[in-house]
Amino acid sequence: MNNSKNIIILVIMISLFFLGDVSGQEIMQSPQEIDTPLQIWDTTSAFIIKTETIDFNGDNKLDYFVLFRNPSWHSSSTKPFAFELWYTSSFKVVKRVQISVVLDYDFRWFINLDNDPEPEIVSARGFSDGVTYAISDQNPSDWSEKLTFSFNPILIDPTDPWEVHYWGYTKDITNIMTKRVIFKSCV
Repeated sequence: MNNSKNIIILVIMISLFFLGDVSGQEIMQSPQEIDTPLQIWDTTSAFIIKTETIDFNGDNKLDYFVLFRNPSWHSSSTKPFAFELWYTSSFKVVKRVQISVVLDYDFRWFINLDNDPEPEIVSARGFSDGVTYAISDQNPSDWSEKLTFSFNPILIDPTDPWEVHYWGYTKDITNIMTKRVIFKSCV
């Protein structure tokens, strides 16, 4: 039992070793909802549900996520009910995401864990009976996302003498460890 626990911890730490880099950003950032800039309003007649801002491309300028209601959607439609456009700080659209289902939980945070300028996406998406937690790397050539790994957040109560472990919930996530650990021995 103890050996399998050590192996699981080692796998998690090795994953963080390959992902983590102390030169990366150390705090996760969440997109912030804002009023839609006029430069975006002037280019569309579609219904804007909300606009968020964050630097998703690593140029130290705020970029935009704009969620639109699909104008051709209706209750009996098989088309996605909404779509999201990713705008750079210069208001160029670089990505379109179709949204077909309303999720109970749809959170994303950005943190730079490697040496490229684009931050990785930490996401928690799903329903009350199950949420998928993942870290994805962004490809700036087409802004696709490559799954780096999935995880399940665990909380340890430091005040409990038995060190009780609990499943973490999306509202509990505030940051992730980015410390680089070098192993001298795997035994």
